[in-house]
Amino acid sequence: MASRKCKQSSDRFCYVCGQFIFSKKRRPIVDSLKTAYLHYFGFPVANQDKKWVPHVFCESCRIILLQWSSGEKVYLPFGSPMLWREPSNHENDCYFCVTKTLGYNKKNKASIMYADVPSVTKPILHSKDLPHPVCPGSSSANILDDNNSDVEFKSISSDSDEFSPQETTPHLINQAELNDLIRDLQLSRSKAELLGSRLQQ
Repeated sequence: MASRKCKQSSDRFCYVCGQFIFSKKRRPIVDSLKTAYLHYFGFPVANQDKKWVPHVFCESCRIILLQWSSGEKVYLPFGSPMLWREPSNHENDCYFCVTKTLGYNKKNKASIMYADVPSVTKPILHSKDLPHPVCPGSSSANILDDNNSDVEFKSISSDSDEFSPQETTPHLINQAELNDLIRDLQLSRSKAELLGSRLQQ
């Protein structure tokens, strides 16, 4: 690729889904995520030493992959993730240069038009030909042992910031979010049950 720099950093986009991420929603690709990604898609995270791929996950992809790896029946919408190749130029083959994100915020993020360029293959939705993967089974204690500082967790459902930015009603924590919070806090069973009962009050 030509030496001219990209118009925006690759790390403004999710390695998994390819969507634009606001800074507070960017998550580093730690070992637990690499393992979850490998098990879910059947091939590893790659080219992390290159500038032409993202080096972050969005919050939604991160949470769903970790929950799936811990045995929960939650899935990404797609069975094949964003696939990245080195672009030949910045004018019409660089996903980061061609995709325009300037002026977008949480309320209109869903309107971003993502570039169709030869250097990427966009995610392919789950179907009968691309079914939901079966979790190989692993301990939640091993899945979340990286001690990374991702503590700002909200909904992974269709009313979250990642999927639909407008929230007009107070957010009520659901079971999936509670499970994720318990794992991140490394609570014992008794403390987890206490937390659950308090949140129901």
